[in-house]
Amino acid sequence: MDVERHAFHTAMLFGRRWNIVAEDSDRARYHHVLGWATVQLDDTAATWDIRNLHLDPFSPANRHNEVAPLQTLAGPGRLAALIGDANMLGINHPEPDWTPLPAHLRAAQLLPHTEAAADADRRAIRLLQNAGFVDVADRFGDQQPTGGFGPSDVPRRQDLFLLSPALAEAAVDYQVHDEPVTRGFSDHCAVSITLDIARLSLAGPR
Repeated sequence: MDVERHAFHTAMLFGRRWNIVAEDSDRARYHHVLGWATVQLDDTAATWDIRNLHLDPFSPANRHNEVAPLQTLAGPGRLAALIGDANMLGINHPEPDWTPLPAHLRAAQLLPHTEAAADADRRAIRLLQNAGFVDVADRFGDQQPTGGFGPSDVPRRQDLFLLSPALAEAAVDYQVHDEPVTRGFSDHCAVSITLDIARLSLAGPR
């Protein structure tokens, strides 16, 4: 990451039970960065595809281009997770009131030629939804905002856990943790999910 511009690093941390088959990052095709890893849990044969997203905050069209290659990860039987700051609304997240957002930033969120401060550009998230990805927050009916808590910003749910259909079967809990915001560490909340591996028919013996 460009620390001077963003003042943070992006990282994926795996415990001892995980075997990292491959890992890398892609800064060439992403406005910020995409971190990725292919991993295996314990002695199981199934591979998991993990993508750590930080999508373009300024261009809905570019966000669409950034996520387009990820559609195949939702294929039958694949264990895949897209995690991170998507800079777009999650699946079925209610339309925020965009009025407080400065005019020069509204185009980064709204459909082209929108006259009123409404109608978020949801093309990128719908692309992933149509591919089969499941938004864990939406699955649990939790529409709490996770970001947009800075000055003149609009609180909204944009820090996402999107799981392939096979992996979504294991999701048993979703939590938003507001300590980073309330304690002044960040303008984003932290988000966590819990997966019950026993629910995965492809996990194999432990």
